[in-house]
Formats: sequence, C-alpha cells, structure tokens
Amino acid sequence: MKRLNLLLIWMVFIPAVFAQNADKYFADKYYYLAIEAYKNEVDKTPKSYLNLAKSYFAVKNYAEAKIAMQKYLDNYATADKEYAKWFIDMMNRADYAVPMKPVAGLVNTSGKESVPRISADGKILYFKAVDRAGGLGGEDIWYSVKQDDGTWGKPYLFTDLCTNSHETLYSMNADGNLAILFGNYQGSFGSGDLFYSVKTGTGWSMPCNLGGVINTSSWEAQATISPDGKVLVYVTENKLPGHVGGYDLYMSRLTDKGWTKPVNLGSKINTKESEIRPSFASDGKTLYFSSDGHPAFGGYDIFMSRRLDDTYTSWTTPVNLGRYINTLQDDEDVSVNTEGTIGYTVKSDEYGAPGGYDIFQFVMPDAARPEQTITLFGRVVNEKDSAAAVNLNFTSLSTKKLFKVVPSDKDSGKYTVYLPFDKYLMEINMKGYLYLSDTIDLSNPDNFVPKRNIREVFGEPTNTKVTALNAKLNEYTARLNSLQLIDNFDTKAVFNQYDSLLNDYTTAITEYKTLIAQSKYKWLSDEKKFVDVEKNLK
Repeated sequence: MKRLNLLLIWMVFIPAVFAQNADKYFADKYYYLAIEAYKNEVDKTPKSYLNLAKSYFAVKNYAEAKIAMQKYLDNYATADKEYAKWFIDMMNRADYAVPMKPVAGLVNTSGKESVPRISADGKILYFKAVDRAGGLGGEDIWYSVKQDDGTWGKPYLFTDLCTNSHETLYSMNADGNLAILFGNYQGSFGSGDLFYSVKTGTGWSMPCNLGGVINTSSWEAQATISPDGKVLVYVTENKLPGHVGGYDLYMSRLTDKGWTKPVNLGSKINTKESEIRPSFASDGKTLYFSSDGHPAFGGYDIFMSRRLDDTYTSWTTPVNLGRYINTLQDDEDVSVNTEGTIGYTVKSDEYGAPGGYDIFQFVMPDAARPEQTITLFGRVVNEKDSAAAVNLNFTSLSTKKLFKVVPSDKDSGKYTVYLPFDKYLMEINMKGYLYLSDTIDLSNPDNFVPKRNIREVFGEPTNTKVTALNAKLNEYTARLNSLQLIDNFDTKAVFNQYDSLLNDYTTAITEYKTLIAQSKYKWLSDEKKFVDVEKNLK
C-alpha cells in the first residue's frame, strides 16, 4: 500500500513540476526539458504551444516547431496570427541546411572575439578582441590572413589603429584604403565617436574625427561605409529628424564640402524598436542589419534589404536570414564576402567554439545574397611600359551613367574593380595622357562560370573515397542478394549474416552521407563563383 501511494504521488507530482517549470526551463535555455514540460501543459494551456514551437526551433527540430506553431494558431483564440504565419513560412522556406561553423584556425580563443570584417579579396579577416595577449589593453583591432588550406593564421595587432583604450574597426571601402573606426581617439566629442583613417604608403593615417555633422556629445557607432567610400550608414542614440523608434539607422553622403546632414533610412528599415549594426554588401545596394522590431525568432535577428534608389529612403521589405543563421538569442552583426556566398558573424557560448564570444561563418541563403559582381583586374602602363597612375572611368552602357572611378596604383599600375554584370565603357580621360576607351561586355554571368563536373568539384581525395565506398556498397548488395538465394538451413546463422551486413551497409551509407554533405558545403561556400577577368591597358 505504501509503494502504491508513493507511485500515485509521483504520477501527480511530476506533471505538476513540468508545468510549473516549463517557462523557467525555457528562460534558462534548457530547451529539451522545456519541450517535455510544455507537452504536458498545452492541452490545458494552448498558449504554451508558442514556446513549445520555439523550444523545438532552438534544438533545430524544425518539423515539430512548425507543427507546434500551427497548433498555437489553431487552438489559442488570441494567438498572434501574423507572427505564427510568418514563423511557419520561415520553417517552409527552402534555405540551405548548412551548419554554422566557428572559423577554422587561430582567430577564436577562450576570450572574446567579435565584429568580424572580411576584406574585399577575402584574404584578411579583421576583428575585435578584448584584452587579448599581445594587445594594448581593452578592445583592440586584430587581423588574420587566410592560409592556403583555408584556415586563418596567427592574428596580428593592427598597431596603426590601436591605443590603450577601446577601438573597433567597423568598415572598409572596397579598395581597402579607407577605414571607419569607433573609439576614443584624440578629438573625440562625446561618449564614443566615429573616425576615419586612410591607408598611406607607409601605413595608416592618424584616425580623424568624422566631424560635427556625424558626431555629437552623444553616442554614434556601428557604421558601415559603401564600397565606393561615399555613403555612411550608422547608428546614433540621438533622435534626429525622421526618428522612428529606439535606435535608428541614418545615412550621410561625402561631398566636396564634407558629410551631408544625416537622413533617416525610413520606416521600411527602421521600426518602433531598434535597428543596429548595419553592413553594406559589395554591390552597394544590399544592406544587412540587426533588428528586434521586424518579425524575428527571438531578440535581435539579422536582416537584409536592398536599396531601390539613390535617396536611401526607399528599400525592399527586409528579409530575415533564416533559421540556420538566426536563433532565439540576440543575433547581431554580419560581414559578407564580395561574392555574397559566405557570411561571418558572432555567437555567444556556442557549441564547438572555445570562448564566450567567437566568430563563426555560414553559407548565405540565396534570398539574402547581394547582387552578384565580377572581378575585373589588370595593369596600366605608359608608352615606356612603366606603371601609369590614372583614373579609370566605368560607365554602364545600359543606364548611360558613370558607375565607378577606379585609380591604378602609382607604383605597380595595377587596379582591381568589382562590377555588377553589365556592359561597360572603360575610359582613361586625363590630362597628360592620350584618351583611351574600350567596351567590356560582362553582361552574361554564364560566360564566366567555371565549367566543372562532379569529379572536379569533389577533388582527388574525395573521388578516391567515393570510389571505395561505391565498391563497398556494391559488395554488400551482392552479398545480401546471395543470402536470399543460398540453400542454408541454419536460419540463425543467416539472420546473423543479415544483421552484420546491414550494419556494415548502414555504416558505409553514413560515411557516404557525411562525405557528400562536406563536399556540398564546400561547393556552396566556394568564394569564386565566377572567373576573374583580366584587362591590361597601355
């Protein structure tokens, strides 16, 4: 009788504990426990289907997350129908099922690494680290060079731009000769200002304040510079004209007279909550930012929007980067390579990383990729075959507008430019040089896609493994077929052979799936979707 009473108490007590602790499990991020707890209370409290869906989402069980959210929509009379439908749509969106990975190499430590910024050529990763060994103290700027094997090498302190206070590199233009910084450098107006530095022949110039049009006695930070270096988008705590919500994003143009009066990006981007951490893509039209005002999985999510005109107030509806990038926590900050295939972001206390804050990389979803560009490079020489320092004008023949002016290097004559697919008139029209022009047809992306079959995509090591796995599977299949045909009356022995072969077959299939998944990830994250085009001029 005593044992029966204890069992009855246990049967009553356990569901009560689950129900009582469901929200606490959820708040403490014990999502598997939260799932079990919410499952015990949703029949009586259908509102709990919402957090059940989010708990499934947190453990990446997207199928069950969608089912739970649909039940929230169907069973809870006052459900947030707009959010529920958005969530279900996001579960249905055909995003690449690729992992979020810590960057390989020597960047991440047990300390805090954040604010990743990838160079236009994809070879240098800049980042911020706090009190890292070898630094000057506080928040310092570091950089790492990509190695031949794709990992990131030993980081170096960006000594020209670091002090014994706090500094952050927020953005660089496409040419890599203009840096936008945040810090308490000499000439600061307030609690944190935006500065710029220019690359010189001997290093980087002393950081200079962007001036009183941008900076105030309040906080200005988290800026991004357009690839051509002419437009700044940034965050300010000031409620400037056009202010919409909490923190808003503003833009300012660089003119011959300095920076123009800041303009709010408008209500398509800015909400009644906060928008932070803007980042331009290589096309100068695509803007990434974080928001807790647009529909999100939790806290801040990362979004993408495209500029529709030159006013910087007309934008497409922001697109959430999706379930493989955004989480229930705050997801802030992203830097995307020139090709738009790889994003770099920051995660806190994430599996597989050594520190509290670490830098991760992921494959960009198709829906969030910038307008594709192609790399045009070459060398300009004079009649004596010496390097010529000239400005190259690129005019779009489809819009009849000047698209970009690119200088060639005075020492080498080399230039590099990233262009959207189009036809261009390329001109040199400078005093002291003969007029030179040429038409470059870059309008059809298909003409510049490397043609590779699956064997070339795999590469030799993977091809060898695939061939070996195919041979194993063929052997296992043949042996399985033979078991059905042989006259063996020892049934137990035959079933044992089936068990052994099927185990071997399953192991081989698992290895095969892993190999294909790794190859697919590498292919999806390939930073060179198009061949570079060389154009030399004399």
